Amino acid sequence: MKSNETKQSLNPHVNHRQRMRQRVIKEGLENMQDHEVLEYLLYPFIPRKDTNPIAHELIALAGNLEKVFDSSPEILLKVKNMTSSAAVFLTSMPQIIKKYNIQKLGDKPLLDTTAHATEYFTELIGREQQEYLCVAILNSKGMLIDMCRMTNGKSGECQMDIKKFVLKAASSQGDCIIVAHNHPSGNAEPSIADCDFTKWLISVTEVLGLKLLDHIIVCRKTYYSFKDSGELENYVGALNDYRNYSSAMDKFRI
Repeated sequence: MKSNETKQSLNPHVNHRQRMRQRVIKEGLENMQDHEVLEYLLYPFIPRKDTNPIAHELIALAGNLEKVFDSSPEILLKVKNMTSSAAVFLTSMPQIIKKYNIQKLGDKPLLDTTAHATEYFTELIGREQQEYLCVAILNSKGMLIDMCRMTNGKSGECQMDIKKFVLKAASSQGDCIIVAHNHPSGNAEPSIADCDFTKWLISVTEVLGLKLLDHIIVCRKTYYSFKDSGELENYVGALNDYRNYSSAMDKFRI
């Protein structure tokens, strides 16, 4: 009995998992290093091995915690002693976090400011690896009442199904819309096509009796708002000038 107690006292890994769990309860995961978070998350999936060296190897392989989560299970399985269940769990973390954050915002979030809208769309499509386009239909107070999400399935390119958009917008009880799409490249600056698309949106939403509040481009860590940049106001002004000019030409045409 004494020899067993002596062995345990000399072994620094005895009760290590219990001490780690107590640290998580006391300090929180956010105050722990990346490899420690991974070590802890691996406990249920690798119960009979020391997960500390596995966690270190995962960080060395991917670069940081975020990149571990964004990896494929096949890549993580290159690390010695990793299991399939552990790899699938870790790579599903972005989906779990996304679902949690969207539910936290509520079924009918208030998108009445650029900050609120950007937060919502970043969670919804900001991490996607292909382009998605979302049309949020809002009431007069800026509350989301309906959502139309579109993609053409191609990376780096996104097209709107005009018929689907018009039917959804026309049948809604909304007063205004916000359109958002993502740039998987991480560069939120609008392309010429993005600018032309925004000009088209202003015209078509007016015909449908809706107001375009903003067109937002989101990435993981940045965004671009046509409203905040002043471009949306410029486009509306240019469109009105053109209409006024056309009306005057018609009026004074000989």
